[in-house]
Amino acid sequence: MAWRRVADSVVWSVVLAGGTMLLQAQAQPQKKGGASHSAPAAHEHSATPPRQEHLPTPVREHASPAPEHPAAHSQGRTFGNHPPQTPRVPNSAGHQTIVTPLPALGGRTPGGQVREVHLSSGATVYHPPGGPRRVELARPGGQVVVARAPGHGYVQRPIMVRNTALIKRTYIQNGVPVARFYRPRMFNGVPLFVYRPVRYYRPAFYRWAYNPWRLRVVYEWGWARAPWYGYYGGYFSPYPMYASPSEWLTDYLIAETLESAYQERMAASSTLTNNYAGGQPITPETKQAISEEVRRQIDALRLEQGEVSRGGSVTTIFSDNAQHVFVANSSYMYNSDAGECLVTEGDVLLMTGALPTNAASADVVVLSSRGTDCAKGSRVSVPLQDLQEMYNAMTATVDRGLGEMQAKQGRDGIPALPPGSTGTIDSPYAAEAQPDENVSDQLNGAIQETERAERETIDQAAPASTKMTFSTTGPVRPALAPGLSMDEAKAIQGEPLRIVEVGNRKVYVYKDLKITFTNGRLTDIEK
Repeated sequence: MAWRRVADSVVWSVVLAGGTMLLQAQAQPQKKGGASHSAPAAHEHSATPPRQEHLPTPVREHASPAPEHPAAHSQGRTFGNHPPQTPRVPNSAGHQTIVTPLPALGGRTPGGQVREVHLSSGATVYHPPGGPRRVELARPGGQVVVARAPGHGYVQRPIMVRNTALIKRTYIQNGVPVARFYRPRMFNGVPLFVYRPVRYYRPAFYRWAYNPWRLRVVYEWGWARAPWYGYYGGYFSPYPMYASPSEWLTDYLIAETLESAYQERMAASSTLTNNYAGGQPITPETKQAISEEVRRQIDALRLEQGEVSRGGSVTTIFSDNAQHVFVANSSYMYNSDAGECLVTEGDVLLMTGALPTNAASADVVVLSSRGTDCAKGSRVSVPLQDLQEMYNAMTATVDRGLGEMQAKQGRDGIPALPPGSTGTIDSPYAAEAQPDENVSDQLNGAIQETERAERETIDQAAPASTKMTFSTTGPVRPALAPGLSMDEAKAIQGEPLRIVEVGNRKVYVYKDLKITFTNGRLTDIEK
């Protein structure tokens, strides 16, 4: 998830101007050798083979105060290098920037594809490789509009609640506006927004969700014929049985991430041909690593609920100097040990531990990749803001999954909860949880008002010999896309020359095209 550099700075300056107490809290000295805590006690015994339990990593405070004079930001990044940076927009750089008078093209790929367009209105339009177009627009009062596709994105603004500076975002989720809150924090001089739940669950429920179930359970998700599942077919498969809530939440997290990205691509009429080009399925070891991260998130939420009720401080994921696992929720271009490469939704990254002093980015290992670009085993340099945003999305999804699990307890295979563990506890800012009005209209308006301006900007900035044609409305006739049935594909492409069957896959062979179906749904297009 990424925001525009200027927009981030605008919001951060407004937050700091309205929150002097926040900076005072950040200036507190770091606790040496933070007190450790033990894992929540198991309330039931497992009848399955013994499973090794891992203690949650102790959470320690470490919030660096903002420097008076931030260091100048250097264009681009070098793998393994961690220069101090000014507040930047997550995923905003990583390639050469072309500086020209506005209107301007912010950068191109080596092949000439436009990546950024800076408009005279102040909006920036990003064209992430392999992902839909993204519009980012800063407005008066610190408001920021981030629109990825019609009906997809969020509107962000700073607020003060009980003398606490917060960032409020109103997302459109499955067509419904939803408010989320974030606490501004500084780490190594980098401004970060840390997700805070609107409501917490009871401590007994967090303990139940942290520990294994007594018996393994079977759960039917109902994804088999969903278009998004066919699109990502072969990369992700749910557990056949679940030994713990964290395993169930792992599949919930991955599925929600992939489905949301698929819906966004479809809404943007984005090209859907490179869904799983040469990658390898998520391995059981990688899913176990995600499951352990989910357990850490569950326990962090349990501890956080107590800290919030006592007015305690908020920490970032980088404060504990421990390893963390991230599931990417969007498209990102990064520098790696093999050159610039693309991380896309569903890719899994591992940060192995403590960061170098004053690091503004972290070198992470790719545990799983849908493609061959940032391949499995690659080492990639990722800005801290991007990692924090990935983790925010993960925590918000796990938080939502906990609510769904509580609602389904005692049925559909989910074990019943112990007495006294149902219900929620409001956070101090729950009263502000009403979504902002007209967010969908603002997102759609931002997309529409930038489409024509972007085309004009590209025409003005590009020489006549390099003018390009952009389609902002998608194909005018039906096009092949993953998730289609075999009959739908034949209605578009016609009868194949021959059909090859391999297990649960069928390949329709045309004169200059091969279409692969898995379990009756289109999963790959090869020209």
